Amino acid sequence: MRRDRSDTIGLIVSDGSQSIFADMILGVEEEAREQKLVLMIANSRSSPDREMESVRVFREHRVQGLLVAEVAHRPNRIARYLKSNGIPLVLLDRTSETGHDQVGVETKQSMRDLVDYVLGLGHTDLLLVAGDTSIPTLRDRLSGFRSAVTDSHGIDVRVLDSLADAADAEAAMMQFWSQNSTRPTAIVSSSMNMTIGTLRAIRMLGVRIPEDVALVSFDQLPNDGLLAPTLTGLQQPAFEIGREATRLLVERIQDPGGPAKTIRLAPQFVLGDSSGGARHAV
Repeated sequence: MRRDRSDTIGLIVSDGSQSIFADMILGVEEEAREQKLVLMIANSRSSPDREMESVRVFREHRVQGLLVAEVAHRPNRIARYLKSNGIPLVLLDRTSETGHDQVGVETKQSMRDLVDYVLGLGHTDLLLVAGDTSIPTLRDRLSGFRSAVTDSHGIDVRVLDSLADAADAEAAMMQFWSQNSTRPTAIVSSSMNMTIGTLRAIRMLGVRIPEDVALVSFDQLPNDGLLAPTLTGLQQPAFEIGREATRLLVERIQDPGGPAKTIRLAPQFVLGDSSGGARHAV
């Protein structure tokens, strides 16, 4: 207790109920165990005040460094506080354009590849359920979507954005379907929450996947094998993001003055039935 620092690191996630964060926690925990570090975990529940409170508690416990999956709309707030207190920080999941250590998924090109796959199936009318595009990762996915369709002629594109959660996505889909007689042939979802809301709306509307509309997602749902049809989309390497972020934090603790690093891991393409494409190696 008399030491200036403990052998402890802290992890704050914005929504521990999401499976992607649960997998990240497992990755952090595994790497911390191998590094012989004690891990303290907090769930901010997407509340900036709870997030900042957790940061202060971890500081009082003299953690060596912090891993943070930040809440939306509060960039650099934690980074400034930790820097002033000499505590290393690594951001994970929601990476930013600022000069901080960060680990996340490769987003823009991956979304472009996913949309290129959809276009390759012959779809000419696409709907993107984009979510809250003020969040950097979702904004990058929107950019990747637009770059994929820019070079395609005769493609109709519509976007549903400013959606905070699955309930927003469900309501937006219900309204869109009732107000548009010309329906998309394929829906692209930017996140797990957007996919959940979209699926709820489609079920209520009696729309069939993939017979009436194809669906692909930038995230896989937990226990996707139980869904019928199975979901085509990108599987984020959440466990490895957690491990890599922990390794980077240890490196930063050992070398506080080194240049900031950004690490982006590629997601895995998972071919299911929801896209209506033939099952083949991709």
